[in-house]
Amino acid sequence: MSFKNNYFDLILKYADKYKPSKHNTKYSNRYYLTHILDVLGDVVSWKSLIKVRTVCNDKKYHYKTINKIHLEWSRNNVYEKAYKKMLKITDSCELSPSNFIDGTLIINKCGIENVGYGCGESRKKKYTSLTCICNENTKPLAIVNNEVYTKKLTEIKTIKTLPHDSQTILPAIKSLKTNKSYNLVGDGGFIFDTSKIPLNVNLIAVKRKNQFVQNTVTEKQILKKRYKTI
Repeated sequence: MSFKNNYFDLILKYADKYKPSKHNTKYSNRYYLTHILDVLGDVVSWKSLIKVRTVCNDKKYHYKTINKIHLEWSRNNVYEKAYKKMLKITDSCELSPSNFIDGTLIINKCGIENVGYGCGESRKKKYTSLTCICNENTKPLAIVNNEVYTKKLTEIKTIKTLPHDSQTILPAIKSLKTNKSYNLVGDGGFIFDTSKIPLNVNLIAVKRKNQFVQNTVTEKQILKKRYKTI
């Protein structure tokens, strides 16, 4: 069974334990979770579920019901419990010879924890910044929150540069909690002082063209896998 299927079933397990006291739902938790993930995975509005063929649209605002189920599960830590359980299953033994690190932004307009603003194209949007390490089978091994501004840049008198991708490496490595030797592969944003990296980690990042030392042939072969997994 794949990692995604395992995680899906774990969420269902905790969702089945949680029973809303106000009403009995007409559809199964599997039905709701499938369409919750449709929205969260495609980064579209809840209203867009109207166009999804597998959604029952007998009622005009049925998509709001799916949204309410999602919020109920969030408030009652259904996702958090499933995630923590998944972390126990996904331990350091899942490390591949080469593991991959990258960062991402999640637009999070209504979020409360670990939410803020950044710079560039997303400077006016509220989001959560994450750094993730996964193995060659795309299984997440570590996810850490990155620093963000608490206010929009226009409201900050003294603008300081946010930590570069390279400054998120050490917290991500530390969260793996393993002494096994492995390659950690990333893009040019993860060029870092290797003397600060733990001895069991071989950091391989895409070298810039103006750097004197370029990637070796072996490193280039490993870097090709990055585009297949991240």
